[in-house]
Amino acid sequence: MVVRWQIYDPDTAGTWVFPINPASGALPSRERPIAQQAVSATDSGAVLLFEGSESAKVIGWDGTIVSEQFYRDMEAWFEKRRQVQLTDDLGNTWWVYLTKFTPKRMNRHNYPWAMTYDAECLIIDWPGP
Repeated sequence: MVVRWQIYDPDTAGTWVFPINPASGALPSRERPIAQQAVSATDSGAVLLFEGSESAKVIGWDGTIVSEQFYRDMEAWFEKRRQVQLTDDLGNTWWVYLTKFTPKRMNRHNYPWAMTYDAECLIIDWPGP
């Protein structure tokens, strides 16, 4: 059984289901910034490490569009100026804000709306790992 990605918009109380799941990506990227400083008090060459706050979490993915409706739905999602709840095929759920949607047309005679796309969301709220 194929589980599709879903977008839930609390303002409309509607749920939109992706017709085609993304091809790759789609897990949060995480980065822990570490700063270092040499210790000058000794000749040991010791280095102090400082851990900073974790960067904002982002989900990036790419996929395929084969219908005008899917393209229009992605555009409509990008036009929303609010967070929505994204649930992936693994059951992960995040409150996200879509920050990037980059469609790229493909030359397919049987599918005039054939495209690939890249997308990226900023995670607003996440239960965490």
